[in-house]
Amino acid sequence: MDNIRQNYIDTFNNIGVPLLTNYGFKTELSLINESVKIQIEHEDYPTYLITFSTHHLDYEQGVLVCKSDNQKLNYEEIILPNQLERKNGKIYNYSGKELKSEILRLINDFRYYNILLNRLSGTPFLYCSSDSISKDITCKNSNLKEVKNDKLDATITQESKSRQTKIQIFKCDECNGLWKQASENNKRKVSLKIGENSDSKYFEENQRDFKELKWNSFPLTLFPIKEGLLAGIKISCGQFSDIDNYFGLSCSPLSLIHVKSISKPENVGHPVKVDLFKCSNCNQLHEITEEYDSHKGTRFDC
Repeated sequence: MDNIRQNYIDTFNNIGVPLLTNYGFKTELSLINESVKIQIEHEDYPTYLITFSTHHLDYEQGVLVCKSDNQKLNYEEIILPNQLERKNGKIYNYSGKELKSEILRLINDFRYYNILLNRLSGTPFLYCSSDSISKDITCKNSNLKEVKNDKLDATITQESKSRQTKIQIFKCDECNGLWKQASENNKRKVSLKIGENSDSKYFEENQRDFKELKWNSFPLTLFPIKEGLLAGIKISCGQFSDIDNYFGLSCSPLSLIHVKSISKPENVGHPVKVDLFKCSNCNQLHEITEEYDSHKGTRFDC
């Protein structure tokens, strides 16, 4: 077992540390009793712990990643593998012939978790898999059902016309996660989790299609939180510090009730108005400044 732990540390030093350093993380590796502990710090993110134990009661858990600032495993703050993956026995291995690939997979999933954490301004939504490599839907097809309702249909119909794509929203019965799938005439297709966008997720594919087929990039497709709310996803007040283009809003935009107008737009070319809203869930009042820019669209400061 000592050889297993030391081999993991040596391999992680060779592969994981350079990658994390390149991404702006600082790492500190240690071996304590039967456990390997790797503390990871970044000024823009929480402090994390990558750890595993070869103790006979813990070895089947594989490698775990949790939020921790004291080098102790916090089961309530485990982010990888997520709770569904752990339930289904999906782990990150700490030994074997594919150890290098396992460490790379762990680093890629960890980095992408933090990309979504930053992009969503809050904890990413739960899905059946944390796989950051696959470009397809990672939930089982048999668990997917298309979501349709009047408000959602109106939103995606408008987007479909402007982007000239076919758009569908699916919900997984196992994880309750939502997927947005868009396809176009030349049979290209993108599949997005909430918070993802096609330009970043399919950057390499867009580059390849342009080089080999002279195709333009796939029409920019986003899956914002508000669209997920229209499709039935639930969020709690305070779960996010920003919601899409509502900067500073911690409640669902769909739960806001207009209380009164504070100021109305005066400048026709660059209109700005201020309104007071109340959240129907927590009764929090929000003063929201709505600013329209012909180049950047509408921005809401709360």
